[in-house]
Amino acid sequence: MSKVKLVLILAAVAFVVMAGEQVVVAEWKNWEFQDELHDLASLLGQRIGLTDLQSDDNLRNAVVVKAARLGIQLSPTQVIVQRSGSKQAPVVHLAADYDAIIELPKYSFTLHFTPSSTTRSF
Repeated sequence: MSKVKLVLILAAVAFVVMAGEQVVVAEWKNWEFQDELHDLASLLGQRIGLTDLQSDDNLRNAVVVKAARLGIQLSPTQVIVQRSGSKQAPVVHLAADYDAIIELPKYSFTLHFTPSSTTRSF
């Protein structure tokens, strides 16, 4: 095998490994974020009487803070809060819409994510 062919094969393998690592990290962050949405939407504090019912804006801001802790850039306008149920048994649905940019040498692409509190992965 010639040296040029070997270098090209090694470069292709390195490119695939770099892309794969970034995709796996983005998917993992999305999975953790979805778990955080599920926890926030459960309203556990309100259900057992420890905290008052949160407003939609407070929930949006809490989602943005959770996303930031995971390294996901999100604005409150990208968060959807839907309520149903009664005051005694509230049901909250949280969802977000964001993109993760995968950057490689001379090439980049975007992964689109739409995590929600009602969708469970794994």
